[in-house]
Amino acid sequence: MNLPPAQTPAYHRDPFQRELGAWVDAAGTDERWGPYLILSDTICHPHGGGQKGDRATLRLTPAEASAGKCVEQLPVVDTRRDGERILHILPPEVDIAGLDEALTGEREVTLALDWDFRLRQMRLHSAAHLLHCFVARTVGDDLPDPDVSDLQPGFGLNRYERPEVLTPAQMSQVTEALNAFIAEDHPIRTTADEARPGFRYWHCEEWRIPCGGTHLAATGQIGTVDVTLSLKRGRTSMTFRLDPP
Repeated sequence: MNLPPAQTPAYHRDPFQRELGAWVDAAGTDERWGPYLILSDTICHPHGGGQKGDRATLRLTPAEASAGKCVEQLPVVDTRRDGERILHILPPEVDIAGLDEALTGEREVTLALDWDFRLRQMRLHSAAHLLHCFVARTVGDDLPDPDVSDLQPGFGLNRYERPEVLTPAQMSQVTEALNAFIAEDHPIRTTADEARPGFRYWHCEEWRIPCGGTHLAATGQIGTVDVTLSLKRGRTSMTFRLDPP
């Protein structure tokens, strides 16, 4: 993605933007992920920090599709970062050579986000941050960040590589306090670090966490959180699921 250094990608400018017009800058094939397109800007957040890469649909105008002898829309099945480039991953059967010839240059396309997938990821992402904050408040604010924080389509996981970070009774208290806080609909903000380009923070009330992901505007958008505690093999794992907001 060939953005000027001062330009923030669309997924950070407005994480609630669902469609974007952009130019196709390049097409290629990555040995790990397969065929991809690079766009002049994007609403698709790349895989990283536990957050899964966004999915989307890339739409062409019928005239462009006819001229390029290719389909009118393509699924973006994943989004990955390769250095400074953001790769919009396409299905493996896509003819990338034909697309490169048809779409690069003066070709504008419309990128339509898989909004249901993105919204679930944002809800789980803020739930993961707040869960850690409430656990740290309960056991001591010097608790390091989770060693693993992973977001799947239907659930999230915070795992600490230490035994018995908290007891089942404390986990119940944390879950109750967390859901009460979420229901109060506290604002959530994301800010950039002017001293370190590309470095961003998630904020909610007194908490600030370094994070370059996409986030909600308020806690009320998370919904109710249900947490399952596992204390096994010297690890403390917290698997959390969400009810509709």
